[in-house]
Amino acid sequence: MIKPQPLQPGDSLALVAPARAVQPEEVEGFKSWAHHYGWKVLEAPNLYGRENQFSGSHEQRASDLHWAAQHPEVKAVISARGGYGCLPLLPLLQPELFINNPKWWCGYSDLTTLHLWLQKQGLASLHSPMATRGLWENHAPTDDGVALARALQGEGIEIELAPGQPFEGELVGGNLSLVYASLGTPEQPDTKGKVLFLEDLDEYLYHIDRMGQSMQRAGLFQEPAAVLFGSLIDMNDNAVPFGRSAQQIMRDLQEGNQYPQQFDIPVGHAIPNRTIALGLRCTFDGLTLRQDT
Repeated sequence: MIKPQPLQPGDSLALVAPARAVQPEEVEGFKSWAHHYGWKVLEAPNLYGRENQFSGSHEQRASDLHWAAQHPEVKAVISARGGYGCLPLLPLLQPELFINNPKWWCGYSDLTTLHLWLQKQGLASLHSPMATRGLWENHAPTDDGVALARALQGEGIEIELAPGQPFEGELVGGNLSLVYASLGTPEQPDTKGKVLFLEDLDEYLYHIDRMGQSMQRAGLFQEPAAVLFGSLIDMNDNAVPFGRSAQQIMRDLQEGNQYPQQFDIPVGHAIPNRTIALGLRCTFDGLTLRQDT
């Protein structure tokens, strides 16, 4: 797996919007965060475009990803926001542009689709906060903003977890709904011997169960090195209750499996939302999850 080079002061970040539309005022905090670390911000040509809920047509958004991939000054690419939009871009993307110009691609939620695609090209990427939320507050970087900056600077990742059984392996996964959507496609992750990470929000509990059952039948829970669950929040129920929380649904699916499991790790749609490196090896010594970036 290719690991991009660390960022230095004076380097440039590309700001793209491969999913939902974004307004200029929504990314002012991100720009303050970037400038705090001495980085320049370059805006994609269609960053503030709009076509219905998207920030431009599929072709325009794919073109922005190609622009960022090829730009000689860009060392990392940050997504403005998620929502929905990455999946229709995959047939339009030119893999060689990304492979020949390795750089950190950062985001979460809908960006899971792009992360899965990047890993299939042999590129590591960062599951991290995005430009519209979580990096800058009260005129200073948030703890999540500091964690992302440290990862981009090559200082590595350290996250304290609940005490548990040690494990190690390549970290894969992301948003549960998007991993589920990848089943049967070229982007479906291979989890054998790897550490699978999953998180989600705003889903119906029965659908959480359906996604988990399908992933189990597809073999994603058969032989991982470990399974990590981030935030599973703001779930919905029907008039007749499903009867189990999202966490309990996932615990039940893992019942009887001998590999290590961790719940409520501080990654996902809740705060805190720490940065993790997908496609890179991680180690857990029983207390701290670590990765080199």
